[in-house]
Amino acid sequence: MKNMRRYSNDISIVFGGAAGQGIQTIASALVSVLKRSGFHVFACTEFMSRVRGGSNSTQVRITGKKRQAYVRRIDFLFALNAGALEHLKTRIAPTTIIFADKSQVQSAGDGLLVDTPITAFARQAGNPIYSNTAAVAVALGLLGIPQAGLDDYLREIFAGKGEAVVANNIEAARLGYAFGRQAALREEIEVEIAVEPEKSRPKELLLDGTAAVGIGAVAAGCNFISSYPMSPGTGVLTFLAQRARDFNIVVDQAEDEIAAVNTALGASYAGARAIVTTSGGGFALMEEGISLADRSAARCTPRPATGPGYRHAHPHGAGRSQSGAPCRTRRIPPGDPGSRYLCRSDPADAKGLSARRSLPVDGFRAYRPVFPRFDRIDGAVPREKRTGRTPYRRNG
Repeated sequence: MKNMRRYSNDISIVFGGAAGQGIQTIASALVSVLKRSGFHVFACTEFMSRVRGGSNSTQVRITGKKRQAYVRRIDFLFALNAGALEHLKTRIAPTTIIFADKSQVQSAGDGLLVDTPITAFARQAGNPIYSNTAAVAVALGLLGIPQAGLDDYLREIFAGKGEAVVANNIEAARLGYAFGRQAALREEIEVEIAVEPEKSRPKELLLDGTAAVGIGAVAAGCNFISSYPMSPGTGVLTFLAQRARDFNIVVDQAEDEIAAVNTALGASYAGARAIVTTSGGGFALMEEGISLADRSAARCTPRPATGPGYRHAHPHGAGRSQSGAPCRTRRIPPGDPGSRYLCRSDPADAKGLSARRSLPVDGFRAYRPVFPRFDRIDGAVPREKRTGRTPYRRNG
């Protein structure tokens, strides 16, 4: 008799696989269904710091109370290829249950491996393309959440593609869901998550970081965006491009990051409220443009999409969060203390500050500031009471 594995009110599910395998599609569908079912959800997406390839992962955290943070713990890992296990091996514990196709994954390391032929379910439903639907259904079956919510979601999403596509997706979901329920019984997995009554649930929107930043930029009066595509900053570029006609936004896909930032500066000189989106590596190429904006008092908002802490600079495994953090504004001392500002998360706040002060504002979407902290040296004369710069020392 196996020991019952109980999970209560805080579940961490991670989907891992190669770039292009549909990790984001799976997570988006699962999060949408969970939210509609009344659960608290928080998703954190990781991208490799590479032009192409590498292993990506997305964590979906399901909780009984509202939580807005990532956790390293993995309760259930859906590995779509062997590379996902290698990539996430430092987070796999003996309590981690791994769902993967044994024809692709031979060893689960410290975790328990459950053979999960997701591709076979998709083929049985008519086409391997339905693998993502089957994977979502397995997760829902494992959690014991009714399949009806997923069926409604599939009908809504694929309504424009014909009844046959909808029917095949629902069939893939049925096969995956049945497997998930059987696996829960076979492995003696018990999941319990508190759900608020429908009448008492707060009316909240389910947004990813891309949509939140895009909405904030529009609310701030942004009318120009210039960017060179680089995940995950590309999402804001496409979000604003899709709504360019509705909000009179000029969209320029530049030939590189240097051109992107300088084009935005030119638009700013002409009176536009400009924004530039990029990622950690792209931002490094924009340093001269940022310096020019600083010295010329340009009103521009470069917005790197960075990950927790300093990980964006790592050459092989940079995690980039798709979630925001409460807005904070602070001065950046290097160069000219007080001449530039760092705004976290709220594009409207960033652009308003940029316009009021005629200064460039860096809008970072990150858990912690990307720049080192500096504190004024104890005993230094306050800046407003003397000429010259306040001495600063590095503090972390």
